[in-house]
Parts: sequence; C-alpha cells; structure tokens
Amino acid sequence: MRRRWVSLCLLGLGVLGGGVFSSLSAQEVTEPATGTKFPAQRPFRDEAGQPAVQCVGTAVRKRLVFKVYGMCLYVDLEGLRQQAGSRKLSADEAARLLVEGDVRRGFVLQFVRDVDKDNIVEAFREGLRKNWPGGPFSETHPAVQQFLDAVRSDIARGQEIRIWLDPEGTVTVQFAQRPAVRIADPSLVRAIAGIWLGAQPVSPDIRASLLKDLPVRIASP
Repeated sequence: MRRRWVSLCLLGLGVLGGGVFSSLSAQEVTEPATGTKFPAQRPFRDEAGQPAVQCVGTAVRKRLVFKVYGMCLYVDLEGLRQQAGSRKLSADEAARLLVEGDVRRGFVLQFVRDVDKDNIVEAFREGLRKNWPGGPFSETHPAVQQFLDAVRSDIARGQEIRIWLDPEGTVTVQFAQRPAVRIADPSLVRAIAGIWLGAQPVSPDIRASLLKDLPVRIASP
C-alpha cells in the first residue's frame, strides 16, 4: 500500500524544487531536500568518449511529507549555446529548445523511496500521454511500448533511472542495473522532454526548479 500511494503521482504532482551549486566548478551538485548528489559534469550517456553534459538544475519530487526522488537535468551547454546563436534566452525559450531542439540532454532520477513497477509505468504513461506531439497519443505505438517496457521494473531506494535524449532523435534508458535500452523515435524524445520541461509539464514547480539557473549558465561559457 505504501508503495502504491507514493507512486500515484510519481512524476510531478505536489513538487517542491530547488538546487544548490556550491560553485560552478564544483565536482558534485546536491539536491538539498533529499541530499542526493549528482556529478556536476559527466559524459553523455555515461559513455567514455561522448561529449560532456553539465548539471544545470535539480528538483525534488515530494508528496506531503514523503520525498520520492531527487532529479538532475543535464545539458550540453555548448550545443545549446550554438542553438541559441546570439540570442539571450529566457528560461522558457531554453526549455523549448531542450524539448524541440538538436541538443544532448538527460534526466537523472535518484530514488529515496522504493517504488513498484506498475506505478512507475503508469506514471510515465500518463506523462507521455500529456506531452505527445503532433496528434493523439497511442499506447500501442511501438516506441511507446518499448519505452514502457524499459521502465517496467521495481526500483529501490538509492537506485537511479537515467534517460538520455540525443540530437538524432534517440532515447537511451538506463534503469538501475538493467541493460541500457535505445529507442529511435523523435516524437518519443519530445514527449519525454516535455514531461518535465514542456508547456504542460506534470509539475510547474519541477520545471521552474530545473530551469531557474539555465539562462545564467548559457550566458557564462
């Protein structure tokens, strides 16, 4: 019962957000509400030889007194600057580029509670439904089925879900210790980014927390 209650709003309702960067050159970034720590910089998809992506914001999923996970948004800042050109981006404009643009980005969720697989799948299904671009959402879409199968597993406290989105329209899912899954589908990429950063995110608080420092980071190479 406890797991089900925690997971019903897994992706975002009732969220309070915030992130602490002790310095822009820090080796780790701490999400303050959960104490979860994330590398300030890491290779894209955590693969050697890939370009570096930077932690640009954190947030916490919190339901009443229960914290579910801390999360970090990773972005290829140099790639985002190239997309922006000479424009000075607002947080909303940066979010649009991260949802729609050709830039490497990733979402890392570190869980501080156990959550069962059925509720993880239901939460992601609902997030995709709300953010699917260009037409009605279909759960029978092959890419959607692949993605939901990739997250169909119980997760324990301390484990992570890492979701990487590349400029070519491919999603890479790294779920705890399971083998990585890659799915090529640009619509799926946009829908996943939209879950947290889109015009209709699952939580405005999470979106605001992830994006609040991004304009400064873009302007400060």
